[in-house]
Amino acid sequence: MKRLVATTAFLALVAGAATAQLQQSNGSGGAVGPAPITNPGAGNPPSYKDPYAGKKAKAPSKEDVLRDAAALAKPLFCEVTDAKLLADGNADINGKSVHVRTYETACSNGLGYFLVDQAPEPMVGFSCFGADATHAADVAAGREPQPTCSLPANADVKKAAGAVLSRLGLQCTVTALRPIGRDTKANTELTEAACSGGTGYIIASPLPGVTQPVSALSCPDSYRRGVACKLSSNGAPLVTLDTFKQALKQHNVACTVEDTRLIGRQNASKRHVVEFKCPEHPEGLVAFIPLEDSTAPFETMGCSDAGYKHHIVCSLTQLR
Repeated sequence: MKRLVATTAFLALVAGAATAQLQQSNGSGGAVGPAPITNPGAGNPPSYKDPYAGKKAKAPSKEDVLRDAAALAKPLFCEVTDAKLLADGNADINGKSVHVRTYETACSNGLGYFLVDQAPEPMVGFSCFGADATHAADVAAGREPQPTCSLPANADVKKAAGAVLSRLGLQCTVTALRPIGRDTKANTELTEAACSGGTGYIIASPLPGVTQPVSALSCPDSYRRGVACKLSSNGAPLVTLDTFKQALKQHNVACTVEDTRLIGRQNASKRHVVEFKCPEHPEGLVAFIPLEDSTAPFETMGCSDAGYKHHIVCSLTQLR
């Protein structure tokens, strides 16, 4: 029981805060894409033993597990093709004793999930991509690694990502994956997939509560929406921090750049939103830089105005 309680608490933490949040803005230029995400792992439960080992209660049949997992995964647009029960028992949630069941599921769309049924509390869960990212982060940090998905369709996350893209009509032999984080507005996990031909895609995996199916964007399309690929360019424009510094010079903006931060890219105007730290602007400087296909005007403003007009929070300069 202690194992189950710990698992439930861990999953609740994962569902609420373990993934990085994509920064958004509802200013006049449209939504601003994410800043770099440094801790994208989605987490997953500790190792499980047979929940019915040593108990008098009869373990549910495979058919029962598949039926219950299918009902649980239905809101995720997941047609369950395989499932297993990882934990079954009671746990204290929000001061109430709740019957909790944890499943690993494989879906016909290529996705896999850890899902926790804790009715009447909302279901929580995360994808096998997120589980794999957390496992890798644990190994790199020298921690005891959390387990990854192990059903045959889920165990190889690169093949699983390839299956997701194939079912979306996109051909990609996945050579590498990069966890990006959780888009909290859309409640999806974002994962970059690099393909053997040099192309790449950003996969948006729905999480519990989402009523949209899995989707994917090519790197150029994703870049235009503010999420850049790093494993492959796939034709995306080559934009570096020096590009932004040169834009200041071209527009005669005095700024001896000490630090630079790409905040994102506006959806509507397609301008890059960049924060600069320089002695000429002690209050901080935010530039809205049109490149490539953007016809919007170049614009700069202080951090206080950027926060008031565009809900942008500067981090390189502390306002007084």
